[in-house]
Parts: sequence; C-alpha cells; structure tokens
Amino acid sequence: MTCHDLTLDFDQFALAATRETAARAFRIVLQHGEVLRIPRKAWTLRVLAGDAWVAHAGLDHTLGPGDSLALARTRHPAVISAEGRTLFLELA
Repeated sequence: MTCHDLTLDFDQFALAATRETAARAFRIVLQHGEVLRIPRKAWTLRVLAGDAWVAHAGLDHTLGPGDSLALARTRHPAVISAEGRTLFLELA
C-alpha cells in the first residue's frame, strides 16, 4: 500500500491559494490502495467518481460518487483511501 503524506506541500499550496481566492478547491486522484492524509484543517470532501474510505475524528465513513463529508479541525489528520477503483475527489 502506498501512502502519500501531502501535509507540508498541501499546507503551503493552501496558504497561497487562500491569499489569492477564498473559494479555491483542490482536485485529487487516488488509485486503488493509495492513502492520503489530509491536514488538520476544516475542509469539505466531495467524491466526484469512485468510492472512498475516510477515517476522521475516530469514525470510519464510506463515500460514493456525489457524497460529501465535512472534515472538522481535529488533533489528527483525516485519512482517505480509494476503494476498488480510481477515486476522484475534491477538497474545498
């Protein structure tokens, strides 16, 4: 299983995007078996295509196309993985 920890680069990019535009969204693609840790900030996660497993704030969530989940600012990052096929998601 491949794990991507984008916290540092993602935070730097998010900071620059916040300065430019308040309503900036990030689109991310994960292949089956890949895992992404999302920084400990408030985000809204929306699945564009594929299926996602999300561990956040001590709970597990399964999301499908069109589903969204509000990620609250917590002590630990949210963990997202693609389930079965390529996952296309958006963070805003």
